[in-house]
Amino acid sequence: SAPPAPASTVLSTVTGTGTGVGGLVAGQLASFTVTAFDQVGNRRLSTTDSFQFSVFMGVSSSIGQGIVAVGTCVPAPGGTGIYTGSFTVTQAGAMTLIVTLRGEKLTVPGPGVVRPGAVSNLQSTVSGDGLSTTVAGAVSSIFINAKDDYGNAVAVLNAQDEQFSLVVGDNDPILATVTDGPNGIFMASFVLTQARTYSLTVEHAVGVVYTTTITCVSAAADATKTTVTGLDQALRTRTLVQSSFQLILRDVYSNSIGAGDALNTILAALQLLNIASSPLFTPTVQVLAIEPAGATDAVTSVYVTTITFTPSAAGVLRLSLFIGGVSVQNPETQLQYESTVFPGAVSHQYSDYFGSGITQGAVAGIQARFVIQAADVSGGVLTRAIENPADQFQVEIYTSSGVDPADSDRVPPTEGGTGGTPFQVTGPTYIGQGAYEFKYTPVDLGKQYKIAIIVRQNDQPIGSAIIGKTGTETVSIYDPTTSRTPSAKSVALLGLPPDVPGSAPTIPGKEIDFTPGALVLEAVAGERVYFFVQVRDQNGIDMKSSESSAILRVDVLPANVVRDGSVMQPQQVSPGLFLVSYLAILVGTENVFLSLGGIEISNSQFEVSISPGLTNSIQSTISDPSNALSSARAGLPTTFQVIARDEYGNLANYDAVQGPDAFSCGVTSPSGTTPSTCAVNKLSGDPYTYDITITPTFTGDNTVIVYLGPTATRELVGERTVPVANGLLSLARSLATPSALVLAASTFVAGVPYTF
Repeated sequence: SAPPAPASTVLSTVTGTGTGVGGLVAGQLASFTVTAFDQVGNRRLSTTDSFQFSVFMGVSSSIGQGIVAVGTCVPAPGGTGIYTGSFTVTQAGAMTLIVTLRGEKLTVPGPGVVRPGAVSNLQSTVSGDGLSTTVAGAVSSIFINAKDDYGNAVAVLNAQDEQFSLVVGDNDPILATVTDGPNGIFMASFVLTQARTYSLTVEHAVGVVYTTTITCVSAAADATKTTVTGLDQALRTRTLVQSSFQLILRDVYSNSIGAGDALNTILAALQLLNIASSPLFTPTVQVLAIEPAGATDAVTSVYVTTITFTPSAAGVLRLSLFIGGVSVQNPETQLQYESTVFPGAVSHQYSDYFGSGITQGAVAGIQARFVIQAADVSGGVLTRAIENPADQFQVEIYTSSGVDPADSDRVPPTEGGTGGTPFQVTGPTYIGQGAYEFKYTPVDLGKQYKIAIIVRQNDQPIGSAIIGKTGTETVSIYDPTTSRTPSAKSVALLGLPPDVPGSAPTIPGKEIDFTPGALVLEAVAGERVYFFVQVRDQNGIDMKSSESSAILRVDVLPANVVRDGSVMQPQQVSPGLFLVSYLAILVGTENVFLSLGGIEISNSQFEVSISPGLTNSIQSTISDPSNALSSARAGLPTTFQVIARDEYGNLANYDAVQGPDAFSCGVTSPSGTTPSTCAVNKLSGDPYTYDITITPTFTGDNTVIVYLGPTATRELVGERTVPVANGLLSLARSLATPSALVLAASTFVAGVPYTF
């Protein structure tokens, strides 16, 4: 037989995994087989053919470019015409195998593909904002760039045990789902709400891919979570006495916010208002200087800012702090935090004195009296006893020329002019509400004479800051034989608040100023107005009731106010001293007129200005002037109003000093669920109207309920039935029947109608 012809590059075949057609794995040994045939198809039973091969990445290559493997095929033993080649490729991607014989290419299946190898925990990388500082409540993401041992991107994880997992935190960890991404990038997202340090670990079946620690910091400050301690009625601070309270700035997740720009911005906006309250002035508002100092509590790790301040005046302290336009409020009262500033140490400037014994005079041989009312440096009237009053108050009485107290010869008056015993001053005797009584009995010199009474506090003239007071008064001492009759010089005296709530006061205050319009008493609707009337003679000296049978008459205008006659009847509380009280009801100004025996007394007419009382849930009303509640629609806001009124129906005219009322609301759907939203806003420029905006969720007859007061003790104001119609069309919530998936899989016939 004839021997086979030389091997043919056309008929010789190449098979095996080394072609890459079935897919190779990076780093694994690949092999292929060449079967040699001659030009007419006979097997070449020889070992002398030299088959060369080369491998390059891609589907085409320039000469010598991209080659990753070269070699010579090895003939099988025995001259079977079978040749094998083998190689290893570490780069993933498209691959082309070239086999040549005598410089000519054989036909090779392909091009082939080299797949990435198994995921390598050493080569895979992790990136993303989730590896750095994150903010509470914000979505943090990480990206896992999966690679094999040779750095090839692993785009597909085949088996379940090849999946990545993300674990954040040690105690009660967060297990985040890892999702596929493009080009071998896998992504996981998580949300942290506690401000602290967390561990973050990316795991795989081959081991830990990445581990680190991340820090979650507080989110933006939230007014509803921010807390204040120490600023309440238990804080009994006094004028000019340094005090402090604590502020814990928190985010919506209750994380405390530490030192930094966020806290500094809040502190810069904080105002501590000192609302001065004194009978000598109209209320004034001062913004106090504050000294904040912060530190982290070693036990709770909460950052606490201690705010130190010094009240300048007796009255009220109120914290004005808005975060994101929302006021920081006391959760118990649902109003701004506030406390009372009590009067401080007694001071001579605004302490006052009154009583006919020091302003008018006395009758020889008859005991006279006057009162010193203690007040602090801000004009805050003390309602408590002071320490060592005998050392604090000094009273001296001397004879006087009557022209100028300074001309007094500093000689105490004595009976007969010389050699007698000077009369003594008895007191101070505490009579309640910070008032001290002094008494003296003038000696009889057989004639009318004048004395100078000097009153001091710690050797400083009392009342030096009060118009018309100098601390020294010259008064007349009348002969005991002088005829005395009640006269228009009888006076009205301010009534001090009762010591016990509900009981009538028994301590007369200072005289009501007789200058027209000089005094306006302030009262709140529902509050009693107290004052006294002291009968005096033609010289302005107090008289006892036994010395007068004159009838005291009290008239209060406007006359349309219904009065209880028994309440208006003056009551004698001591000889010559009558107590009058009446209930203030209507907001506005009332005029008081007093007459004794048909004669109007000298300071008869004065005004009482009545402000609204506390807002009352029964009298407050729901208002819907635009009839908005009859046209409500699901998902759309509807606004109506609530009008704040006090117990007597007066418009509750609250202002910025007094703070807003705590109205709240709720919406109940026909099924009884309450997912609807409801917001209450104070109308600017209108002191008694509040906007209530509801956004109902369900159609049908919904019930809107309005409350007054803190949640724990809220009272019903009223409720309305609100018919709710459909809202705007929502494509996201609209449905096709059958579903889009069913429609997509359906077969339609031309000309045949189809309904969905």
